[in-house]
Parts: sequence; C-alpha cells; structure tokens
Amino acid sequence: MFTFEKCTYDELQVIRYEADLLLSGWTLLEKEYIDETEKIYDEDGKMVALINYYFLNENKERMMIALFEVFKPYRNRGLGKRIIAQFFQDYHGEVHLEPSGEESESFWKQCGFESGCYLDRRVK
Repeated sequence: MFTFEKCTYDELQVIRYEADLLLSGWTLLEKEYIDETEKIYDEDGKMVALINYYFLNENKERMMIALFEVFKPYRNRGLGKRIIAQFFQDYHGEVHLEPSGEESESFWKQCGFESGCYLDRRVK
C-alpha cells in the first residue's frame, strides 16, 4: 500500500535536486499549480515517486496527469504500475495524459491507457 501526501512548492524544489528527476516538466511547474502534486511513499516510508495532476472540469469527471515519475533507484520493479493502480482505485472518470516518449507510452499502455493517452474509468 502506498501513501500519497500533498507536496508543497518548496518541498518540490528540494526533491528535484535530491532525486535527480528526469522529466523537465518538474522545473516548469509554477507555485500556483502545485496543489495537485503528491509525494508517494512505499510501505517502508521511503519516498519513491511524485505525481502532478489536475481536473479538466469542475465536477472532477475528467483528469489530466501532467507528470508522474518513479525515482531512479525504484524503477523497473513494477512500482509505477502498482502506484497508478492504487491512485485510480477510487476514481471513476476519464483520465488523459501526454506521454513523454516511447518508453512512457509503453508504460501507460501497460496501465490500461488506449493509444498511450486516454483511459475511461467511468462505471458503465
């Protein structure tokens, strides 16, 4: 089970350097858009990833994942897929994203996204 905790702008600045994040989007994230950024901790209490998302409408039926990154020491262990599965466990809406490359698109397809950029979690 992972724990999700809000991340402040100042915390993100420290994490960016300590974790040596790969995605350039983390450097572009402005203070007013930090509200939907969460630190993700594993069962041992170690921070293993970050996610930034926002909702595309007021009733929160459409979400955009702007950034998601598992820290380097924790990659290729299946953590990313488990984190995303837990993240969406109670969300029943549309999810959109823009993969950053082929490797990213492959990851999102493994998480159930169509064409690497869309997932419909609405109850049918």
